[in-house]
Amino acid sequence: MKDDRSMNHATLQSASRKTSLEGLRRRIDNRLIRPHILTQNEFDNLSAVDQALCDDQRLQWFSNGLMVKTPALRRLTTTGLSLLRMHDPNTVGERGIVLTGPPHIGKTTALIRLAADVETWIGKRQPDFRECGHAPVAYIEMEPKATPKSIASSILHFYGIPHNFKSATQHQLTDQALDALRRRAPKFSSSMNSRCSNSTVRPATTPSTH
Repeated sequence: MKDDRSMNHATLQSASRKTSLEGLRRRIDNRLIRPHILTQNEFDNLSAVDQALCDDQRLQWFSNGLMVKTPALRRLTTTGLSLLRMHDPNTVGERGIVLTGPPHIGKTTALIRLAADVETWIGKRQPDFRECGHAPVAYIEMEPKATPKSIASSILHFYGIPHNFKSATQHQLTDQALDALRRRAPKFSSSMNSRCSNSTVRPATTPSTH
């Protein structure tokens, strides 16, 4: 009983992170309205409370609402969407994108932007895809020594599916993860190596137990 409570708490806690479907979409859907630009006189005429509110809105805009479309970011999104358009799940072989670099240079930010572009692209072709339970993008983080069992657990965490890592076998967790992928029908899967500063984006293939 204790394990189940801990498991449910961990599931609820992960809902605010980008490694959960809810957390990823919260970031994708975060569209801040650009604050009105005030002249110095207009700002000076505001009350102290309104001045503080204005400052807070500007700080929030510049910290969360602004993404500079650098050549590297444009190349990533263009290549990622091209892979999505040309990918044939019935063919053998797959192609992916590998992002490398030191921490804090924008790899995760770029992946979130690509995820948003993929959802927009899918939404133009299937407007009700969210209502149908589809999730075009799956995002997980894994350690360099990740095992099939831990990867399956990360996928289940992403979709918010309760599971017990300790008591379940690798076969049970991978079966659950594959079933989740079949039902969600992702178009892209993204994995972040949390220690090697690498990330991989690839078109999602039809899940298989082989």
